[in-house]
Amino acid sequence: MTELFRIIDPLFGKNNIYKMQAKRTVSLGPVMVGTVVNKNLPNLEVEIINENNYRKNRGAIFNKEGIPSHLDLQREKKAEFIGISASMTNAVPRAKEIIQEYCSMPDKLRPRAIIVGGWHAGDSPEEFLSVKADIVVHGEGEFVISDIIRKYYCQEPLSDVSGISYLKNGQMVRNGSDFISLSEEDLETLPCPDFGLVRFSKIKLYPISRTRGCSGRCRFCRVRSKPRSISPEKFLENVATVASKGAKRFFFVDDRSEEDLEGFRKSLEGLVALRKHYRFEFTTQNRLSLAEKSEILVLMREAGVRTVAIGFESPIPEEIKAMRKPIDPNKMVKWTRIFKDNGLYVHAMMIFGYPLSTCQDPEIMKQVEKVTVKDRSERFWQFIKKAKPDTLQILLYTPIVGTPDYRFLEKEGRLCKELGWELYDGTHLVFEPDKGVDPVKLQEESIKLMRKFYSFNFFWRFGRISLALHFIRFGMVTIAMPFLWLLNLKIRHLLNFPLKKTCILAWQEAKRSYRKAKLSLGGHLIIISWRKSFNKLGLKNYWAKKY
Repeated sequence: MTELFRIIDPLFGKNNIYKMQAKRTVSLGPVMVGTVVNKNLPNLEVEIINENNYRKNRGAIFNKEGIPSHLDLQREKKAEFIGISASMTNAVPRAKEIIQEYCSMPDKLRPRAIIVGGWHAGDSPEEFLSVKADIVVHGEGEFVISDIIRKYYCQEPLSDVSGISYLKNGQMVRNGSDFISLSEEDLETLPCPDFGLVRFSKIKLYPISRTRGCSGRCRFCRVRSKPRSISPEKFLENVATVASKGAKRFFFVDDRSEEDLEGFRKSLEGLVALRKHYRFEFTTQNRLSLAEKSEILVLMREAGVRTVAIGFESPIPEEIKAMRKPIDPNKMVKWTRIFKDNGLYVHAMMIFGYPLSTCQDPEIMKQVEKVTVKDRSERFWQFIKKAKPDTLQILLYTPIVGTPDYRFLEKEGRLCKELGWELYDGTHLVFEPDKGVDPVKLQEESIKLMRKFYSFNFFWRFGRISLALHFIRFGMVTIAMPFLWLLNLKIRHLLNFPLKKTCILAWQEAKRSYRKAKLSLGGHLIIISWRKSFNKLGLKNYWAKKY
């Protein structure tokens, strides 16, 4: 009888900003691991359970608390090996619950080994081994997990498997100190991700990748490996394979799609050709300075790129310098407008409340230590009004395990670990801010900025009125879509635009209005949830006592 390897992507915490998006997609890492194991060990069946996109109408099994029941899954078909992805810190509590659930099962249902991987697990293996995980993988684990399972089958020791941690005689053993980082040659040999291995999910947005790593060295970011890319030909083969099975919407998970600019260009040219056979669209993550490459932006539009997700981080030059973010804040507004003028939706990602003390630069501290939280908020708001991104994500700075910032704050004793990993979601303050910064006001101003963006000027102060206006606006824009198109068509025709381009851009403008109304409504609903959580947790009292 064929044995089973079950890979689990744990449920996010309650207030994770990506929770709604996660219901439409899956993580690429677990899919790639499952695909490689399925290829390398053909006698082992592989299934992937994504708890964030886990649907009852697809046959998913839940327990009385309304969360996935792994006991029932194990009764349905026993998995001899369990893999758990622990990349998102916010999902770590759930990952540990799953480990304990499998360990507490009767002997006949208990798996032979529980293997944990992902960024957080690799940086903090002890907390997973302490709850009886068998092995923690450090880094990119597509090939090493196949090796681990082979060792179990052959009953051989794990001592020669590099890049893992495990317990031996009650002590943690780590084989090799480095994180596994696959070479470009290794990446080129990886098979196309097999999304058919995912059970109980409905995938509407398919993750795809060409480049791993990043040449930037931002202090707040965990991605620190050098960039490595597969060839444009391999990438296009992967896209065509997934698109041939019905995929229409893709998301580039690369930190920077244009890290390898020439390879990105060739990939876009190939996508233009592929779109003659498949109708798909892409969301990419790019650096804002790509706006200077006008020919690339034109190619992106023709290739089906509709949205660019850009890490603006902050409009405050001192913060950008402290973060070591390679971007010129003086050109941010200009570059944003260039992206939009090329018909691309701009999703701006920003960090509020960055602790300048982490960079240990006394000159930076002198320049901004007198700036209040409200002043900082006003500078953000003035920038947002000028740049006018289509959608906005402002998160409170959250230290990520394994980053230079996290190590600094931990050494300073400024991490509020008693709050728990579940609050590491970008909406709760989980560290002591710089001296003189009011923590409650910092939390409140971050939410206020989002409320102002997703509301109607003066009415943002009145939750119910603003929410009602959102519903009305969404309904009116939906009905008016054809008329908006005709109006934009007439304006562009008068400006002597070419007919084909005029029709496309006019419809794109109408869709932009519809999309903005829809996302503004969704954003407003999310912010209402944030505020309720903030008040329910009593964080005001927590910070009042701490200070």
